[in-house]
Amino acid sequence: GYIARFSPSRFPDRGVYLERTLRRDERPLGGVERGVCEREARVVVARCVHRRGVDRGRDGGGDVAWGALLERVRPRMVLWASTQVSGALRGRVEPEDLAHEILAALHASRDEFRGQYVEQLLGWAFSVARHRAADLAKHFAARERAREALHAALDRGNDAEVAANAALAISPECVEALLLLADTAVSPDEARQRVRRAVETATWVLGEAGLRDGRGHLSDTPDGTAYLHALAALARGQIAEDRAAQAIQTLTGLLAMDPRDPIPVRGDLLLLLLATGRDDEAQELVDRFPEEGASAEWSFARALLRRRRALDEAAVERATAALDRAVERFPDLARSLAGLPSTGPRRGASDGADPVLRSAVEDTEGATEWLRARIALAEGRAAPPPPPTSD
Repeated sequence: GYIARFSPSRFPDRGVYLERTLRRDERPLGGVERGVCEREARVVVARCVHRRGVDRGRDGGGDVAWGALLERVRPRMVLWASTQVSGALRGRVEPEDLAHEILAALHASRDEFRGQYVEQLLGWAFSVARHRAADLAKHFAARERAREALHAALDRGNDAEVAANAALAISPECVEALLLLADTAVSPDEARQRVRRAVETATWVLGEAGLRDGRGHLSDTPDGTAYLHALAALARGQIAEDRAAQAIQTLTGLLAMDPRDPIPVRGDLLLLLLATGRDDEAQELVDRFPEEGASAEWSFARALLRRRRALDEAAVERATAALDRAVERFPDLARSLAGLPSTGPRRGASDGADPVLRSAVEDTEGATEWLRARIALAEGRAAPPPPPTSD
């Protein structure tokens, strides 16, 4: 069988490692069958190296052979990645994904390889692997530094745009800084472009593996939280542009990535479903989150949905009880939705009602009068007459 042999003086770390892993009774390089001799393996490498220029211009045979050889290296590269990556990468990159990136780098830089033997190929491959792992660690560290610098600058009261640009100078992958720049944009078109860039950057930072493995608990990592914030910003822009269907799709996907709703956005989603008459989907959403929730949007939207779907007196009473709790927690917002002036110090939400929430109230038959009556009862007075209508 084939056993990789390294000079300990040339490869002090890899020699012992590969001597131990490429035993006669194992499958060398993860794909070469037992019984393949060293001479045959060298022929494969030599053909890949010396024919690549000719084959690239003809039938691509050199590329195929080179790719097949790298696939044989993949299992050993995955094993190396699982044990040798630095602490900065551990927990952020799966060994299979790191190995895939390394093999892609090997394929892209094949012109740099000048050897003819398996020993030389493996030595070069693991050298590239160490450099690639170090580059990834630097990327992660730079994002962390940019994030910390941004928060520190904002805590000192620095200008938001200046702080964001300074963070991006440290790492162009700082999604939080990109979103902050979107908030400071001078036009809707500029804001839209910056949010789109933030979403693309956040998606690239996580990668397919990060999105797949983090589904359901994405906010457990800073990069995952940044991705959720980027999607929330995208949905807000879609709402502002009256693209409710797209916003619903974005918010639904966001909740699927982390049902714990850390941003939170389920209140916005519920309002959009009510405003577009998708009451069945709204009920499914409420059933998934039976608790009252902390946001004013969620509290009032739940009450409106119950009122819409009430078929008997008991159901109306449950809807009224939900509205009373919302009025008690957010009195100024309740008065704003009912078309009444705010009174007393602000409690709960701001005076200005969300346009989507206001639209949901107006689209619910009798909801405005119902709300005004419950406000009057909460304040210990008779319900005021409805506002006069103009001719």
